[in-house]
Amino acid sequence: MATKGKPKGKGKTVAKVTTKNAVVIRDNLPPAPNMMQVIARAAADPRVDVEKMERLLAMQERLMVTEAKAKFTEEFVRLQSALPVMEQNGRITIYKKDAPKTAANLVQSTPYAKWEDINDVLKPILKEHGFALSFKTDNAPDGKLIVTGILKHGTYQEESTLTLPFDVGGSKNNVQAVGSAVTDGKRDVATALINLGTRFVEDQDDDAMASGQAQAISKDQLTELIERCEKLNVDKIKFCNHLKIDALALLPVSRFGEANAALDQKANAGSPPQ
Repeated sequence: MATKGKPKGKGKTVAKVTTKNAVVIRDNLPPAPNMMQVIARAAADPRVDVEKMERLLAMQERLMVTEAKAKFTEEFVRLQSALPVMEQNGRITIYKKDAPKTAANLVQSTPYAKWEDINDVLKPILKEHGFALSFKTDNAPDGKLIVTGILKHGTYQEESTLTLPFDVGGSKNNVQAVGSAVTDGKRDVATALINLGTRFVEDQDDDAMASGQAQAISKDQLTELIERCEKLNVDKIKFCNHLKIDALALLPVSRFGEANAALDQKANAGSPPQ
């Protein structure tokens, strides 16, 4: 066995080699050169041609992207635990066209989280974790609006894009329709990009609560009931009378199963719900 180096005690071992087991231990040796040092040395070497330099630079770029993505992912995981569940303090209310805004003419009543609330909550949390959220808009070939959200951390970023029609409801003019669509796009893109959850607030609508209304069915549930009524030739007005409600859109979500059961009975018996 042969060893080489300083003995233990004062000072540190520079190198120790055990030839029997081919084990090499090194202390206090300079670190291996990083990729930039390799590129710098290659650039100073006249024997290295342009093609090799380009390959080295491409490799360095891939390494930088991989490292930046790893940092993004690591911090994004931490971000998830800091995100709250946003309350749905807004409500989309749509009535029949050119009809009085009464419960009998209500087509849709759906709660949603407001973008201004989401933005106020997100900004300080994103800043704390080193993220920046921005948006860009464009026009689609079919005339719709394209909203793209960009979530950036360091030199790495991820994007999410949504195409949506302009919001012309509620007697909005053209400028208001664009502004409303942009706001809706920002909200939907941001919640998808950051994985932000929302929830319904029981007492969000004081007027509804005062009139004894409970949380209404969702837009998808409403669509399902309407399609089933049309398929079964069920008169929707009579169906609403059967359920003792003014409109299907006002059906409490707790009674959605009851409404479907009544339609199931119609499908099985061949007679409309009474």
